[in-house]
Amino acid sequence: MIYVVFSKDKKSMKKFKGLPWSYLGCEIGLRHAEGILGCDKRKFIGKEINRIADSIRDNFVDYIGQISEFQTNRVLWYSSRVASKSFSQMIMFHQYVYIKLIESLSSLKENRLFVIDDLRLLMNLKHIYHTNVEVKSRLITDFMNTVLNGIRRSVRFLRIVFHWTVFKLFLTSARPKKGDVLIHSFIDNRAFSRLPGYNDPYFGDLESFLNKNGHNVFRIAPFPLDLKYAFMLKKHFKNIVFLLSYLQLPDFFRVLFAQMSIKRNLREAGNIKDVKILDLLLKDEERNENETSGFKTYLFSYYSFSGLAEKMPSGLSIIYTFENQPWEKMLNLALGRNFKKIAYQHTTIPANLLDFRLSIFEKRSPVPDVILASGPRWLSFLENYYKHSLLEDAGTIRLRHIFSPIKDRNNKKNGAIVVALPISPDIAIALQKQILSCLATGKFNKYKFLIKPHPHLPKSALLSGKFLKYGNCELTEKDLRKLLESSSLMVTSGSTVVFESLSLGVKTLYLIPEIVSAGNEYCIADYLRLAFADDFMEALFSALDSTESKVFNIKEFFSPPDYSVFLKQVSGIAEPVVEKIGGII
Repeated sequence: MIYVVFSKDKKSMKKFKGLPWSYLGCEIGLRHAEGILGCDKRKFIGKEINRIADSIRDNFVDYIGQISEFQTNRVLWYSSRVASKSFSQMIMFHQYVYIKLIESLSSLKENRLFVIDDLRLLMNLKHIYHTNVEVKSRLITDFMNTVLNGIRRSVRFLRIVFHWTVFKLFLTSARPKKGDVLIHSFIDNRAFSRLPGYNDPYFGDLESFLNKNGHNVFRIAPFPLDLKYAFMLKKHFKNIVFLLSYLQLPDFFRVLFAQMSIKRNLREAGNIKDVKILDLLLKDEERNENETSGFKTYLFSYYSFSGLAEKMPSGLSIIYTFENQPWEKMLNLALGRNFKKIAYQHTTIPANLLDFRLSIFEKRSPVPDVILASGPRWLSFLENYYKHSLLEDAGTIRLRHIFSPIKDRNNKKNGAIVVALPISPDIAIALQKQILSCLATGKFNKYKFLIKPHPHLPKSALLSGKFLKYGNCELTEKDLRKLLESSSLMVTSGSTVVFESLSLGVKTLYLIPEIVSAGNEYCIADYLRLAFADDFMEALFSALDSTESKVFNIKEFFSPPDYSVFLKQVSGIAEPVVEKIGGII
């Protein structure tokens, strides 16, 4: 028998004290549950979650693929996070996996309690299994969420209107000509860390390389973009195109009154399992799309790109970072055939990053003209879902430094422990709390901990105040490679920095978060110890004591950056004009 309780319902939890229990939710709720139910009876479910995720992933992708074929308005559909299937943007796949987990455990003879922190999951379980779950705070929580989401949407909309007004009045865009190249990249504080030069972590020296080979390169300032970055870009670059400035006044009314409505025909989904469960989750996700601002933000992207296409001459090429997310689909739908669209897969492809995967049923998904992979492993993966004629390997620019390993590291036994926090706030907070729990024991006083946050990690996800009381901890923004040069161990959870540490011969403890996302487990399992959060302290001690420091073959996954592949795509020239630049960059 399976019992489920809401993590905030302490009274109901006490009734089940003594039962084996498992937890689905954030770290704070887990601590409350452990205080009531005890740690000794907790059953860890991370491995089972990932096993189920592997077994149902294709069914889920096919279901979304079939749904996509029923949609009459492609712009509305592909501006939704549902269509992208991305685990980093929506919770539908997580919910599906959790429901299947509870379904699989319900056949066991032993009783099991599930403490659930996610109110949406709890309500879906109640609807599917007709359980008698009492959630007293449900109505007030739903009401407060509706009010807060409405406020957030309004603020977001007004902010875009204000930014658009500023762009129109004070920031004029450059005018590319036929044959020029546009580069669309992410803009953040890292981009300006080496002013007056522009440090692009995603495209490196590509702009300089193309310029020296006879191409005028223009930067597209992405949408949305903070005003402070916009003025910094305008100050340092004359060839800058501000995407937001191509919105027109009627576009705001189109977005304001747009509503996501997903059409579905369940009779056509006969070969997809769990259709009723998935349909329930789809309705939940549809409601969430209309209550939050993401859907309308992507619509703004579409109209911005449409305005760009109307104003620009034909014969332009645009290079952008490829993850097949909604804004990219908006780009491909809006720019049509007037632009050559070159997408660069700039990093790794985690196992459950489902937006990279196209279902066999998905015939009309907007895709670029060319997809450039960052190495042989990723090229091989993409070949399973895209036409081979679209694909080519251009090497890894973002991780180009990993091809120059540190020499004579000598496995520094007394070096610092580098803790690399990933981009996901939830996973980063969980990892910090695991480190703090180890520090609280006093068993790690002789080790120096350097906490290195991801550049995009929100400051609200940094527990800097709690680390201050430990003299052997330090938050740092230093270059990761320099930190690794003198480290004895690198610890991370679900982050691609694992490739950097492994390629440099640094001992690595890679944690698989106890959620559906398995990170890069499927491609690095042969190279390092994999640990689940339930035995973190044991794994940390074991990694520190280990004498193994296997350097893996980086060329199995990545290849050195080859800018000439980009040159061939934008001009048809396979070889760079070496005499103009004095050698290949």
